[in-house]
Amino acid sequence: MKPEEFEKQYPTKDYEKLIYSFTAEELRGLAPYFSAVIQGQLMELHLNQFLHSICMPRIGAPDSPDVGLAYDFTGGKFTLYIPKNLCVECKKRKAVFEYNKKQYCEDCFNLVKTVNHGKKTSA
Repeated sequence: MKPEEFEKQYPTKDYEKLIYSFTAEELRGLAPYFSAVIQGQLMELHLNQFLHSICMPRIGAPDSPDVGLAYDFTGGKFTLYIPKNLCVECKKRKAVFEYNKKQYCEDCFNLVKTVNHGKKTSA
């Protein structure tokens, strides 16, 4: 479980958070398990890269880090969570800012704002 998931499951208003260190002996015993966890995380990364590079283009989904992807191999399905409002400029990232009645992701917003500011100062 990721740390932020623990924070949600065990909120500090209801739980006391205590941090301890493993002993050297415990770490030696846990080392093979840590390696397996890291290998699992790497395999999940490779799996996500495969799904993003093969499956998503097949269905015309945007190649975006803002697209959520859940998969169910036993059911033979995958579910996409695509932002309802994509940036009007790059059409890949989730729109989070509005400028001149258009919606932009953070990077495009900063770029458009800078370009428009430059036009105003040079005019």
